[in-house]
Parts: sequence; structure tokens; C-alpha cells
Amino acid sequence: MKKIKCIIIFLFSSILLCACAGAELGNMEETTDSAKEMSEIDVGISSDEKTLDQLVTKIYSDEELDEIVKFRMSSFEEVHEAYPIECFRMSGFGYYKVAYAGEKSVVIMKFDKTGLCYASNKYDLKNTKDAFNNLKIGDTLGAVRELDPYGDYPFLRPGNEGASLESTHCTTDGHYITIQYGYSHNMQSYIVEWITFEYI
Repeated sequence: MKKIKCIIIFLFSSILLCACAGAELGNMEETTDSAKEMSEIDVGISSDEKTLDQLVTKIYSDEELDEIVKFRMSSFEEVHEAYPIECFRMSGFGYYKVAYAGEKSVVIMKFDKTGLCYASNKYDLKNTKDAFNNLKIGDTLGAVRELDPYGDYPFLRPGNEGASLESTHCTTDGHYITIQYGYSHNMQSYIVEWITFEYI
């Protein structure tokens, strides 16, 4: 009887081990597929030593940039086929960014690791970074909008109340600025990056 119990316990343990191994293998295959999808894209990561205007060979009109923005929720391949990507960076936060340059505007697109564009915005370039230096922690959302009415404020769009309380802004001298707000819509943090040049 003891021998039978031992055999049953051994068989049960073997089944559990196989199930765990199968699940782990499935997760590994899923991760590999995602990485493979991005690695197969025939666009190299842009040099950090080159600015946006050094990377791109085409300056788009405002009408063309408006069309590019509409590619939100499209794949990297679909975007690249319609509008060849010349400025391609990987963010330190694990996603990819693409920039298209216009004469007075820029489009920034964000892609996840599977190559899906989950954010796409057009920024009119009106202010320099120095103009934002007049803002300080605790200032109101109204003060930010007065300075830059052309920034992106996704949490203010109708039906988008669950969006993160942050706005993003591009400057004429190539900075990408992220401002985060508290529930009372006062500034809580202020992050400046060379997003359109060094990181985009």
C-alpha cells in the first residue's frame, strides 16, 4: 500500500513539474515573439550624437503631420511604410519613440515593445525652454496652459478623465518637457529632456 502511495505522489509531482515547465516555456515564447517582432523591423536606432534635423531628409507640411498623427494604434510597420521613419530612439523607460519634423511643428509617436503606436501627438513649436523656467512647483494648470496652449493635455479631453495628470510640451530649441499635476491641478514635478534631439 505504501509503495502505491509513493508511486501516486511521484506521478502527481511529475505532472505539476511538467505543467510549470510548460507555463514557463509559454511565457518565454511570448516574450521572444515580442522581441522578435521589434528586432525584425528594418530601422536602426538613431545615433545619439545626431540631432533631429541631422537625421531627417524630409520636412513635412502641417497637413502631412496631421495625417501622421492619425496613425495612433497602428503598427510600426504600417507607419514606416506610409511615412519612412528616420529618427528612431529607445526610451530609458522601455518604449520606443519616433519623430517627424515640420517647419514649425513636430510629431512624436510612442511605440510599445510589440511595435504598437499607443500615443501620437503633434506639437506646435512656439516657446524655448527658457520660457518654461518661469514656472515653478505649485503653479496652476491654468498658468501652464497660458504659457503653452499648444501642449498636449490628454486628461482634459472629454471622455479621457482617467488619463494620467500630466502634460507634455516641445520647445523650439529641441526640449521635450513633461509636467505632472496633483488632483488639484497644481504642478508637482517638472521633467526636461532633449527628447526631439538626443532622445528622439
